[in-house]
Amino acid sequence: MKDNLSKYGYVHVKNVLSKEEVIELRKLLDAKFNNKEKDARAIHAEEVLKEELLYLLPFKNKVIKRLKQSLGGDLCYFSDYQLMRNIAGNWHIDGGSELYKPYFMADDYRFVKCGIYLQSSNEGWGGSILIAPRGHKFFLKNLINNKLVRILIKNFVNKIQVKFFSKVINIEAGDMLFFDARLPHKSQWPNKENLKFIKVNENGTLTGIPTEHTKYAFYWNACNINNAEDFLINSKERAISIKTCSNNSKAFFVDYLKLCFPDDYPNSFVEHAKKNNVAIASLSRAESDVFKGISDLIESDEI
Repeated sequence: MKDNLSKYGYVHVKNVLSKEEVIELRKLLDAKFNNKEKDARAIHAEEVLKEELLYLLPFKNKVIKRLKQSLGGDLCYFSDYQLMRNIAGNWHIDGGSELYKPYFMADDYRFVKCGIYLQSSNEGWGGSILIAPRGHKFFLKNLINNKLVRILIKNFVNKIQVKFFSKVINIEAGDMLFFDARLPHKSQWPNKENLKFIKVNENGTLTGIPTEHTKYAFYWNACNINNAEDFLINSKERAISIKTCSNNSKAFFVDYLKLCFPDDYPNSFVEHAKKNNVAIASLSRAESDVFKGISDLIESDEI
């Protein structure tokens, strides 16, 4: 499995959830989103941690086994949960804000986005993602010292990979994908026949998808513990940026940085983390309280 991640940039893990588990989760999420705005796009850490069905998903035996095979035994999770609904998007890499960080090109970089999907990709409504295999690699990096030139080469190569070699991952409901944070990817769109029923909202959500085909994907970040501190630092930098501190996004990074492990987590979450020997990336109590204060200001519209 480690070779697959290193070689192709992603790993597909089938049947992480049973059909019954998928049905139960979809019912829970349908009920939750029915009480939100029609174009609500996501549930984040604070709300996820109120639902055991959601926050224990990363501790499924098959999930932990495959992640440790790829990332090493010192597995670390971030509670930057995103339960995404009916999202459309363009090609991007999740580590875009880290392009100029020295660790981002390192040979021992082991950082992935994990996703569990609650629908199949063959239903016509865009239930999966597209990826550009091998797009996580920095070609010629050992021959070129200039960081900007390396990034320009990667961007150029990625455009070619996306245009000629990208593909849809054929998933079934209950499958998991995890992929390198440097891998180009985007959400799968509905097919041409169904697109005529779709309206794209300002926040990137799609209106017009039938309830029974609602796109749900549960995401979180995982890494080898040696890569955890770098991402925490980057998250703090992004959290204090005014661009990320908006009420519409609920200040995504602030939402999980304000949580101090283990104090602010449910007992069953803490027990599963310890039992499975999974570290949880967290700031100190004092630092978390700073971001709690920022979160309170955002909620009160003071920033």
